[in-house]
Amino acid sequence: MGRIEELGISIINRAITLHPNKRPEYQYKLHNKFQSLRLDDLNERVLALYRESNHISGLLQQPPTGLALTLGRQPSLTSYRPRHVHDVLVWEFFTRRKMYGYSSKSGQPARGVSRLMREAIDSAMQKAICVVVLKASCWLVVVEKINSGSARSRRTVKYNDLKYGYWRVSPLVGLQYVLQSFLTLREYHHGRRTLTVRKHVVVQQSFQSVQFTEDDSEQQSSFTGDNLNGERTSHDDTVHIIVPLTGRTASFERFMENYEKVCLQTNENAKLLIILFKNSNEVENESEQVKKRTSTYQLKYPKAYLKLITVDREFSRGFALDIGASQFTDNSLLFFCDVDIVFKQDVLQRCRSRSIAGEQVYYPVMFSQYDPRFAYGDQSNTSNDSGYWRHSSYGMICLFGEDFSRSGKFNTTIRGWGLEDVDLCNKLVASGINIFRATDPGLVHVYHPIHCDPLLPEKQYKMCLGSKANTYGSTAKLVKRWFDIQPMGLK
Repeated sequence: MGRIEELGISIINRAITLHPNKRPEYQYKLHNKFQSLRLDDLNERVLALYRESNHISGLLQQPPTGLALTLGRQPSLTSYRPRHVHDVLVWEFFTRRKMYGYSSKSGQPARGVSRLMREAIDSAMQKAICVVVLKASCWLVVVEKINSGSARSRRTVKYNDLKYGYWRVSPLVGLQYVLQSFLTLREYHHGRRTLTVRKHVVVQQSFQSVQFTEDDSEQQSSFTGDNLNGERTSHDDTVHIIVPLTGRTASFERFMENYEKVCLQTNENAKLLIILFKNSNEVENESEQVKKRTSTYQLKYPKAYLKLITVDREFSRGFALDIGASQFTDNSLLFFCDVDIVFKQDVLQRCRSRSIAGEQVYYPVMFSQYDPRFAYGDQSNTSNDSGYWRHSSYGMICLFGEDFSRSGKFNTTIRGWGLEDVDLCNKLVASGINIFRATDPGLVHVYHPIHCDPLLPEKQYKMCLGSKANTYGSTAKLVKRWFDIQPMGLK
């Protein structure tokens, strides 16, 4: 017996009955599912006819025409032949639980498999061996046909699960899979013996002909304004931006130029607080230069909230942000930022709309620029050649003061590079706060050389080295640079 709430193809093929089927919405769902399966079968028959038509045209020495030219191609992993190494289609690796996308626009190394993607993989996996081996319609039929002679052959076969696979989209033919699954083979010749058999299957989900439909509701919303983003009018909280700083005069100049353009000149509802650490190893008294530059902006924009607090101790980002947060009330919306960040005005709006007091905090994933020596193209664009999405960083955060206080704030005993941001995130999760994390194209981390102090604790030192390695350049461009230097490759 199967449940209608989980109408996977494997359940439908195994179940004798489906339960419950009393409520009208379940009956509609069941009807829709079987209609979609029937539609899939009809589409497969259409493709088979197109391919047969192409085959006959070849026998008659007549070139295929119309839809048969595209839909009638035989499935093949080599139907698309790139002319250059940059034209090679990238395969995406996946398991039952994770997808690893090299070509993902978000650059996320690993992400969970969505429900729709899992259903698509299951469907391809269920049909794969049946179509290729037995011309059947599902995995169950394969196993049943194999097991139908188990009394004679003294063996049974059981399908376990998909172990891993690869998928890609070929622009000429459709979605292609390479699947690795395992079958359990039990033999009863001389005693009982259990073997695990690997099955390698290639599947292609072909494109159909193009269809055009008109969405009346979408057209109506274009005139009524229902599709307009109302966040800007419904969220107008003051964003309190807190920036820790030690030296870095050039970076501070760039940050203030961006802040002036985004906030000061536009009268954006924002406040800026700078926590400046005095450094005994400063060159040309950088702290005084930062103070003078801040005073210049204060005189130029007297109505703007622009404040600087000086701290005479060793730099600690967590300590600085704790001090900054204490300057504002618990109902204040805080944005913990860094001096190497350049942001657009819509980042502040997303900071407002994604942060909910007592419920949710916003962790934007920033775009981090590569070393200009290895970057290609305009680095202001969020492309794979100019930078990468820093999913491992939790330094940028928007949250309300009460949530920051309830979490226990930063661990100020952590010295040097890293860890304090991850520690805060763990505390927020433990306190029951929802984490809203997403890539934010308006938040860019400008490249700067990274120095990893060997005296750091081992965990922090390894994290620093990993971050430093990521900023050199994309793997593809570094390989290209290597072959430019060594035309013959490795020796």
